Amino acid sequence: MDHQNDSVEKSTILRWGSGERVDDRQQGASRVIAAAIACYEESSVASTTMDAIAERAGVSRRTVYRYFDNKDAILSAVVEEQSMPFFQEMSETLARLDARNFRERLTHCVIYAIEHGPDIEGHQLLLGKKNAAATERFYLRSGRMKKIFHAALEGPFLQAQQAGEIDTSWQLEDIINWSGRLIYSYIKNPEPSETVKRMVSQFLLPAPIQQPK
Repeated sequence: MDHQNDSVEKSTILRWGSGERVDDRQQGASRVIAAAIACYEESSVASTTMDAIAERAGVSRRTVYRYFDNKDAILSAVVEEQSMPFFQEMSETLARLDARNFRERLTHCVIYAIEHGPDIEGHQLLLGKKNAAATERFYLRSGRMKKIFHAALEGPFLQAQQAGEIDTSWQLEDIINWSGRLIYSYIKNPEPSETVKRMVSQFLLPAPIQQPK
């Protein structure tokens, strides 16, 4: 047995504010995340420091750094954890969607995220007025978000390209990134539901370019 590798796999045993031992690394990281969420609720994402998170968790700043390299790493972990209920619900909704047309499916994804995203459990804090600007880039680069959109859109996207319904030079990754920015713009600056639906339906994707015969 390689005892050196075995010791690397095991987490450092740490004592928290209550004096309790935490031997499992995931459990320790979860406690840091919970402390960060509590700090975000009390103040805001932007104003929360590593010291504040450590104090809330009842540990030293050095202990927090054993789990996360910096504030961004903690916020990224919070976003991934808190977004799970929303992306799960969105995935299930898209699976039941009958629309096969790429434009219709993409429009549905964007409108669903705009209208339901801020109301799903865990999102009220991160997508609320005081925190939306600070969390935007973490949502836009979320691996979970991109995976859900890819699964929902890849088939219809390829079919639309083959049928000449959309430009063959377009990349699905670019459309997903653009859609994420559009979603966030409406989350940060809400509009009436009918206005959002009309604007998204009309301007999300340009009409295909007709080549001269």
